[in-house]
Amino acid sequence: MREDKSERNSKRSRGPQLSERDRKTVFRRSSSRTRELRSKQTSRHEDERKRVGILVPSIYFIDSSKNLIIYERIVCGNNESVPSAKTFLDELQQQSDKAEFEKISSQFGHKLGSIIQNMHSAGLIHGDLTTSNVLVKKRQDDTST
Repeated sequence: MREDKSERNSKRSRGPQLSERDRKTVFRRSSSRTRELRSKQTSRHEDERKRVGILVPSIYFIDSSKNLIIYERIVCGNNESVPSAKTFLDELQQQSDKAEFEKISSQFGHKLGSIIQNMHSAGLIHGDLTTSNVLVKKRQDDTST
């Protein structure tokens, strides 16, 4: 148990470059204020993401008071919702043998890494990058994702 309540737990996901000033700023923000800032940033960067070739759903409506963002629904050719990366990988693992799963998930990881690199090169940071927050859509011209 921690005695000093102001001490911050270290997490591997936090880089050592996070300054003390940044740490204090992060702690001072309320969760609703943080969500409001994210909503505004999401809206502001939508055009930039599309310009650099990152496929993102369009934003239809933002209600900062309710911390609500309404996005375009992304569908496949058969009008089904596009799965998240988590769903894609879970289904792939269930439907494939180990070797096939490792091959395809490795290719997927490299492709996703390349996309994230392009975003970062353009100065765009996701902010909450998880497999649940990435949509996987097959390309029209190809059977790969």
